[in-house]
Amino acid sequence: MIEFRNARWLTAFVVIVGSGIVFAVLFGQFDPRAGSLALNTFQLCAGAIVISLPLGTVFAVILSRTDAIGRGLARVILVAMLFVPLYLQAAAWDAGFGQLGWYSVARDEVAKPWLSGWRAAIWIHAMAGVPWVTLLVSLGLQFVGPKLEERASLEGPPLRVLLFVTFPRALPALGVAVVWVIVSTAAEMTITDIYQIRTYAEEVYTSFALGEDAAEVWASIRPGVILLAWLVVIVVVTVATVVSSVVRTSVRSNFRFSLRRWRFAGSIGLWFGLLVVAGLPLANLIYRAGVVVRQIGDDRMRVWSLFRFWDTVASVPREFLDDFGWSFLIGGWTGFLSLLIALPLGWSIRRGGWKAIPVLCGAAVCLVTPGPMIAVAVEGFLNHPYPVLIWLYDQTVVAPVCAVTIRCLPMAIFLAWYGFRSFDETQLENAAVAGVGSVGRFLRIALPQRMALVALIWITTFAIAIGDLATSILVLPPGVNTIAYRIFNLIHYGVRYQEAGVSLVLLTIIGGVVGGLTFLRRRCFVQQGFE
Repeated sequence: MIEFRNARWLTAFVVIVGSGIVFAVLFGQFDPRAGSLALNTFQLCAGAIVISLPLGTVFAVILSRTDAIGRGLARVILVAMLFVPLYLQAAAWDAGFGQLGWYSVARDEVAKPWLSGWRAAIWIHAMAGVPWVTLLVSLGLQFVGPKLEERASLEGPPLRVLLFVTFPRALPALGVAVVWVIVSTAAEMTITDIYQIRTYAEEVYTSFALGEDAAEVWASIRPGVILLAWLVVIVVVTVATVVSSVVRTSVRSNFRFSLRRWRFAGSIGLWFGLLVVAGLPLANLIYRAGVVVRQIGDDRMRVWSLFRFWDTVASVPREFLDDFGWSFLIGGWTGFLSLLIALPLGWSIRRGGWKAIPVLCGAAVCLVTPGPMIAVAVEGFLNHPYPVLIWLYDQTVVAPVCAVTIRCLPMAIFLAWYGFRSFDETQLENAAVAGVGSVGRFLRIALPQRMALVALIWITTFAIAIGDLATSILVLPPGVNTIAYRIFNLIHYGVRYQEAGVSLVLLTIIGGVVGGLTFLRRRCFVQQGFE
C-alpha cells in the first residue's frame, strides 16, 4: 500500500521544472534568438498542458473509477486516438475550422480562419495529448490500495474519498502525463511548421530542409536543446522510477465510485467530451470528403453527397498506392528492428533495480530528442563517402527505418518490460538447475510464452511508424514518398476533398490496428492479472 509520501516526488518535480524554466529565462538574456525559440517552445507546451491535463484527468477518473455508461467503448475510442498522427489531427480539425473548412466558409472567414497560428498549434497539440493523459492517469488511479479506499468510504462520501485518498496517490502518474505532453509537444515540428510557429524542433527541420550549413544550425540551437534534454531526461527518469515502484508494490484496485443519481449526467458529460475530442474532427473529414458545390438558380450551394464521398474514398487506394506501400515497408522493418532491440532490454530490466537505469536513460534520450535531430544524426552517420553507405542512404529505406526505430524504442521497451515483469521465475530457476543458460532461458522459455507480446509490440511500433513524419521526413531517399509526407504537403494549402479522403482511409487502417491491439492486449495482460 502506498502512503502519501508522493509529496516529496511532487516537490522534486516542481523544483526541477522550475529551475529549468529559470535557467532558460536567464539563458535567453545572453542569446536572444535561442531565448525566443525556448520561449515559443515553452508557451506551446504550457498551452497544451493547460487544456489536455484537466480534460484527460476527468476522462481518466470517469473511465477507470466510476460506473458511467459506455465506459468500454469510450476507452476503445481513446486508445484509437493514441495512434492518430499529428498531421491527421491537423487535417481533421482544419477540415472544419481551417482555411477551407466548412465553418470558415459558412462564416466567410477563409482569409482569417478560427484555426490558425498559435491557437491552432496549441489546440491540436492539446487534443493529441488528451488520450495520453487519460491513459497515464488511469494507470495511476488503478494502482491505489483498495483496502484504504474501502475503509475511507465508510467514513466519508465518495467525492471526499476520491479527492483526499485516491487522487493524491496518483500524483506520480499525473507527473508522467505532464512530462509526456511536454516531450511530445516540444519534439514535434508537424503542427508548428503548418501554422508557422518557430520552436526548436521546427527550427531544426526548416534549417536542414533549406540546406543551411549544419555547423551553423547546431551552434545556434545547441544550448537550448541541451537545456531541454537535460530537463526532460531528469524528469522522465525520476518519475518513471517512482511509477515503477508504485506498480511493483501496489495491488490493482477494483473499487468503483457509484455516481448514483448523477450517473446519467456524468455519462452525458463523458460522451459530450468525446464528441468534441474525437467525433467533431471525424465529422469534419466525412463532410469535407463528400461536399459538392451545386448551382441553384443564381446561388452556389454547398451540399453533401454520398456518391461524392464514396468516389473520393474509393479513389484513394489507386492514387496513393505507392505512398501506402512505402509507409508499410518502413513500418514493417521498424517493427522488426524494435523487437530485436526492445525484447532483450525489456527482459533484462524486468526486475527493476540499478541495472535498469542505463536502459531508462537511453529510452529517455530517444524520447526527448526532437524527430528532426534524430534524422540529422542518422544522416550524419550514413552520408559518408563510402560506396556501401552511399548506396544504403540513397537507394534503400535504411535511413528512415533507423530514424523511426529510434523514435519507437521507448514505447517498445516499456511494453516489453510491462509484459515480462510478471514472468514466473520458478520456471527459470528450474531451467537454470537443468543447465540452460541465460540466453537459452530467454529464447526457449520466456519468448515462446509471450508471443502475443511480440505481436503487440510489432503492431504498436508499426502503427507509430506509418504515422511518423517529424523523424523520417529529412531522410527519405529520392523517389520515396510516404503517406505521411504526402498528406503533410497537401494540407499546407487547406484540406480539400482528396486530403479528407486519404485521411479517412488511413484512420480506417488505424482502427483495424487498434482492433488487433485490443485482442492482443487481453492475451498479454489479462491472463497476467494486469487488467
